[in-house]
Amino acid sequence: MKKLNCALILGIALLTTTTAISQVNDKFYAFTDVWNGKLAEEIGYTTNYEGLEKLGLVAPLLNHKRIPAINNSDIEIITDLYRSFSIHDMKAVKNVLDKNIEWYEADHFPYADGNPYMGPDAVITGVFSRISNEWENWKITDLKVYEMANGNVLGTGRYKAKCKKNGKMINAQFAHLWKVNNGKVTNFRQYVDTKQIADVMHKF
Repeated sequence: MKKLNCALILGIALLTTTTAISQVNDKFYAFTDVWNGKLAEEIGYTTNYEGLEKLGLVAPLLNHKRIPAINNSDIEIITDLYRSFSIHDMKAVKNVLDKNIEWYEADHFPYADGNPYMGPDAVITGVFSRISNEWENWKITDLKVYEMANGNVLGTGRYKAKCKKNGKMINAQFAHLWKVNNGKVTNFRQYVDTKQIADVMHKF
């Protein structure tokens, strides 16, 4: 069974429902895994559980384990990390990565051959140094950072860069799923349009 290049579909919607007793007006995040055009798995996140309970859409909260809301500092950590990327401050990037970080590039991405990268030095050498060697003006645009539960932070945007060996450009959508614990990034997973990047790198 072949997994599609576009393995993950990321949906972000504003959930708005009103009744006489409650209003739910909240962001809802859904990660959908697709195999051969069929839905394999979907995981949804929302932060307004009590509102959904009042609407009768979920069981009473006392029957479920409460998931702690994200600490706002987690978003600040990831936002600052993107800022450090943008100015090529690898020392600042390295300082926020946990010593035992697990880093996963997207399947079929050019730098996924080292997955999982374990520890900051492996990430810097195996990912960022190679990007610097093979691309000009690699940058992130249209960046948005979203809060999620339990220490997870979602970043979305676009990669833009010029391939050094042929001068071709990329403009690829991405999603980054970060895990923050005690002020350090402990896990990273990348989802991106790998086909566009592979096509550009192999043009002459």
